[in-house]
Order: sequence, then structure tokens, then C-alpha cells
Amino acid sequence: MIFGVVGQIKVTVSDNATAGVATLVDVGTATTGGLNAAVSADVIVGLGGPDQRQYSLSATAWVPVTSVTIAAGQDQTPVYYRDNAAGVDTLSAQAPPANAWTPGSATVMVGAAGYSALAFVSPPIVVRPVRRQQRS
Repeated sequence: MIFGVVGQIKVTVSDNATAGVATLVDVGTATTGGLNAAVSADVIVGLGGPDQRQYSLSATAWVPVTSVTIAAGQDQTPVYYRDNAAGVDTLSAQAPPANAWTPGSATVMVGAAGYSALAFVSPPIVVRPVRRQQRS
């Protein structure tokens, strides 16, 4: 791990997302050359994207957050992202302006949620009895 040469924020999405389901996102620090670099002191990183309230520190106990802290001696921290609509989202993260680090971003494809039930609807069918003619 490299210390003291951080020049950018990195955002890494673990996988494509499904609407309404939490997806793991790693927010980290790196050198300007892209090598992971640990911070020497705690750094608060602001989170952005289509709706900042869609980040949480937990995938199961959802509490919206707008920032995460990368602890001293670390080069990344996990956060979860969730969007309730399918589409393509650009996630972003930025350090305080005083750090002069390049912000990071990542694009995530959010697919539609699967169906839990499938129903077919059709008009009613009327069956009428057929009268047979008698032979003479």
C-alpha cells in the first residue's frame, strides 16, 4: 500500500444492479497513475449521482447517507447503492476541495426487477350447447 501520494478518488461498482436491490460500491483513493493509495488521516468523501439518498452503509438496514469516511491507513471503504428504477446511472464521489484530488465516477446499469408472479388475463369464453337435428 502506498501512503501520501493520493491524487484521485476511485468509484468501483461490483456488478450491474437490479432495481430496488442494494449493490456494493467501493469508494477509494489512488495515485494519479491509478494505483491504490492509503490516506494518512480520515477523509470524508461526498457521494453523488442521480439521487444522493440512494446510498447506505448497510445493504439490509437502509439508512440514506450522502458521504462516507475512508479511515486513516486505508485506501477504500464500502457503501451500497440502490435505485428503484431501471436505467443507466453515473455514480460520483469527491473529496473536500482542499485536497485537490480528481473526483471519481462509475457507470452502473440498473436492470428491471424480476417478477414474482405472472398472470394471464383473457376475455371470458362462452360455450353454448349445440342442438342436434333429429333424423327422420
